[in-house]
Amino acid sequence: MTTLARLMARLSPRGGFRSEVEFWERELTLEGEFSEPIRNTLEPHRLEASFPGHLIPLIEELKFRFDEPLRALDVGSGPLSLLAHGGREGWFELCCADPLADEYKRLLDRYGHKGTASLTRCYGEEIVERFGEGSFHLVYSANALDHTQSPARVVEAMTRTLKPGGVLAIHVFTREGTFNHFHGLHQHDLFLGKGGELFCESRLWPLRRPGRRRSLTAGLGLEVLSYTEPTEEIKSPLALVCRKRG
Repeated sequence: MTTLARLMARLSPRGGFRSEVEFWERELTLEGEFSEPIRNTLEPHRLEASFPGHLIPLIEELKFRFDEPLRALDVGSGPLSLLAHGGREGWFELCCADPLADEYKRLLDRYGHKGTASLTRCYGEEIVERFGEGSFHLVYSANALDHTQSPARVVEAMTRTLKPGGVLAIHVFTREGTFNHFHGLHQHDLFLGKGGELFCESRLWPLRRPGRRRSLTAGLGLEVLSYTEPTEEIKSPLALVCRKRG
């Protein structure tokens, strides 16, 4: 590999996959820095502790609205989905999509863990092709959207996989790219604007600073249901919940 090729691989969003796998290899030993949160997403009797509770009223509303078995998709779930409690309780059929699914399955097997949900190898940009349009009542993504190559394409794809009237929920951290100096998978700054509009500033390649601002939710036919207070504070939690109109 030439010096230029190595540089491009290091700067590429895909170049951070190795560090992501190494992180999970450490944590799945249950001796890492985040052993307690990991146990909450791994051990069946503790799954409720990691479930995003603010989604429960929305799930109840979706049951009433659709009067059919619900399906949920966790995009960029990692090896252990935060939605696993809902799947285990039968609130919905849970599908999980992650480009590192095969690596995660091997790690779970290596350390003797049973996965808490089915894992499908799939990039966020490809979920429409993999699962089909209008396939889910709930589409969720936590701490993953800023890891993608194109957050705009992923948000559009998540919206397309939703049924009309379905719910889209996104959890990330504000300006994670800046916090991580645009290293590895952290190539984008995400933040909220007025009215809960979600924005992205991607790194101005090859400089380690953000470039042009782009709305990720404008024109997608989404009704904002709730969102955290917009802030420019780096690494602050960001939550956005929308309904697909129609």
